[in-house]
Amino acid sequence: MATVQEVGLTRIADWVVPLLLVYYEHNNQQSPLTLLDVGCGDGLISLKIKQELQDKHNVALTVRGVDPSAEAVRNANAAGLDTVQSTWADIEETSQYDFLFFGRSLHHIFPLDEALQKAGRVLKPNGLLIMEEFAYEAATQQSIAWMRNVLLLLHAAGATNSRPDATILGMGSKFSDKLGWALMQAEEADAFAVWCKHYRLSTPATHTDNHAQQHSHEHVHSHEHAHSHGNKGGHGHHHGIHQAKDLIDAVGKYFQIMSCADAPFFGLLMSPVLADQEAKGAQLLNMIDSLEAKANHATRGFSIGRRLVARNPPPTQPQPQPH
Repeated sequence: MATVQEVGLTRIADWVVPLLLVYYEHNNQQSPLTLLDVGCGDGLISLKIKQELQDKHNVALTVRGVDPSAEAVRNANAAGLDTVQSTWADIEETSQYDFLFFGRSLHHIFPLDEALQKAGRVLKPNGLLIMEEFAYEAATQQSIAWMRNVLLLLHAAGATNSRPDATILGMGSKFSDKLGWALMQAEEADAFAVWCKHYRLSTPATHTDNHAQQHSHEHVHSHEHAHSHGNKGGHGHHHGIHQAKDLIDAVGKYFQIMSCADAPFFGLLMSPVLADQEAKGAQLLNMIDSLEAKANHATRGFSIGRRLVARNPPPTQPQPQPH
């Protein structure tokens, strides 16, 4: 049976692989497709995408990873992903790729405009920028109360680690280890304030449920790392990371956004709780995702996951001057 990790990998691959296939068929590509995984971590996501394309569709994909963490690079290379240790700012622009994948990594990269301009140079014309992010700023009192109650239910059912210093949220990030316990220990009326304090957001009095709808990320225009992926600076958001709405706006300045939609994410935040449950944990994760998807359908903007696909427009051709 599937493990929690396999469920997470499959969920991303099930979204990305069809995008790559449409690109492959539309461009009548003969040579292997190429993908650069920016902030690749252990490399398992892009390796899963490669495996799915090859095994199920007989389409070759050459994948490469880049990450500033020496430990991540060692783990990715050991897993079989050709990975280099570098920040995005310092990566050499010697190759062009069909796809750039930012899996919860673009929010770390500063300055953002320069990073996206570089992405345009590294991507082939008409290549795809694929981004998965989480809009922590779009959470609402309703969604955080829901998350808290799910955590409490898991805890009551014995599905959480009983150690108070254990990782509950944050995919292993030390900064996020305490958030899950803080949410469970808070009164329901105070849970949203705990979330806002953690992410350095405005107080609940000014950060209402309407916030998510004001910044609805279904614009449809036609792996959280604790380390830095570029020079930190500037925006004053949670520990120097960009908000998702700022990322989406910036991508739209340089790329043609093809789709941008909400996606389940609270289950991923809670997945470390389920890691020791093995197959049972995977089943619980699927159930949490299903419940979140239903809540998002009923309440627009409930989910804080964001999935964006954008096309790299070909350079404009200079117009001939009249003689």
